[in-house]
Amino acid sequence: GRRRLDDVVAEIRLGHRWATDHDPDLAADISGALHLAAYSSFWTEPAEWSRDLLDRWPARADALLGARLLVAAHAANVGDLAAARAHAGAVAEQTADAELIGTAVEILSDVAIYDGDLAGSTRLNAVLDTVGRELGDQHLITVAAANDALASSFGGDPAAALERLAGIDAARCAPSDRGWLAYSRGEALSLLDPPAAVSAYEEAIALARSVGNPFVTSVALMSVAAEHARAGRRGAALEAYALCLHGHRRHGNLVHAVTTLRSLAETVHAVGDAHGAVVLAAAASHPDLRASHGAESERLGAVLDEVARDVGGDRFDAWVAEGRALDLDRAVHVAIDIVERHRR
Repeated sequence: GRRRLDDVVAEIRLGHRWATDHDPDLAADISGALHLAAYSSFWTEPAEWSRDLLDRWPARADALLGARLLVAAHAANVGDLAAARAHAGAVAEQTADAELIGTAVEILSDVAIYDGDLAGSTRLNAVLDTVGRELGDQHLITVAAANDALASSFGGDPAAALERLAGIDAARCAPSDRGWLAYSRGEALSLLDPPAAVSAYEEAIALARSVGNPFVTSVALMSVAAEHARAGRRGAALEAYALCLHGHRRHGNLVHAVTTLRSLAETVHAVGDAHGAVVLAAAASHPDLRASHGAESERLGAVLDEVARDVGGDRFDAWVAEGRALDLDRAVHVAIDIVERHRR
């Protein structure tokens, strides 16, 4: 399906351009139909078409719901969570179309997890599951279960996560959704059985790569890198971080780049690079970025406290200022340089 879509992108582009000029409702429908393909592969062009459509028809913008969903999904992927929440929330509130509601709630559930609002994600997942069952849409049903499991794991209840995942028949799911199930299972197992977690992450990566889904690939790579680091397999961790960071750069996956930088800071500190650890942690803790929560925040705080004690306040403050001066795109470049230096 993805290969067939790739073959007709030029035709879709022209069709959307014509519809933007002559039939904005049709253009918005085309945008909405591209959501899953664009969201799961970080394909940004449909979001650009959609923004152009909304700009061209400002008096109609509130009614062009498919376009607003594409803009919301892209905003979520680049870490602009407020914009993602505003666009997707508006669509969910003003339409009775179950398919549009399902897409909007899927985006909102992801945003809630990114923002650390685990209870909010759980509430949204109940809506998503209901809509999915009404539509007979296995993707929405599976995403609701996967996000429920992630909320449980991140909230410290991996047993509940595994129980929730056990209720989904993976044989009925598309490869991408089986990848989400494997990744979510890995996050639960990370708290119970780390070697089994690595196997689950590797299963997720293999499934995602088989159908060209870099979204699943990127989050599973990020988690497997952290798992290797916690087990002391620093070479394997750095190799996985390198793949992950290059993927973030290639696909513009900035929302997960923040988490990768925070996790990588711990590994860089463990290999003796206090300066690199502080620069990465400071860059990923900029006030404009989504806040760190839970165990991630505690681990990062412990690294920074230890470095501050070891090197003294003046040097530590200079390193923090160096990191804070980096925008996220530049910080990913710096992280790649740091990882490559330590891999040699």
